[in-house]
Amino acid sequence: MKEINPNIKPLEKITTGLWVFAGLFVLLGIYLLFFASQARKWQELTATILDTKITTTVSQAGSPLILRHLTYNVEVEYAYKFADKTFVGDRYSIGTGTTVKGGWIDKSEARNWLKNSIYQPNQEIQIYVNTNNPAQSVIHNEIHWATLIPFVIALVFAGLAYMLIFLLKKVKE
Repeated sequence: MKEINPNIKPLEKITTGLWVFAGLFVLLGIYLLFFASQARKWQELTATILDTKITTTVSQAGSPLILRHLTYNVEVEYAYKFADKTFVGDRYSIGTGTTVKGGWIDKSEARNWLKNSIYQPNQEIQIYVNTNNPAQSVIHNEIHWATLIPFVIALVFAGLAYMLIFLLKKVKE
């Protein structure tokens, strides 16, 4: 009888952990899709833009001096009335959070886009408000592609777990 390598046990635990993470990301994805689908039913209202800003996102790979990457995003803050109360919101959509438009590498491109957009202070825009919780609002109530990111991450974890299972079977043979 062939003896099983004792180094396999940690790999089996890693596989289980990968499946758990995949499951958690599937649950997160289901929650976000449910929330995004509910936003499609929210009440449409008129809001007034209070402020716009360009934010910077820093991403790094490796050491802080290597592969530092800046991207610029546009965010909008708006005010709206619901049931005689004034609320302030800044969420663009369920999938993108507060980012109205983003991913520019050059800040001047973000400024130009913002300057030519409908998102100007004191400008009226249409938003969608959750009537059950009026503090929740979005400018864009369609399901955004970014809402699907947890499912993609779950697929990566599941794929890694499946590959480990396949390799473990080969090692055990």
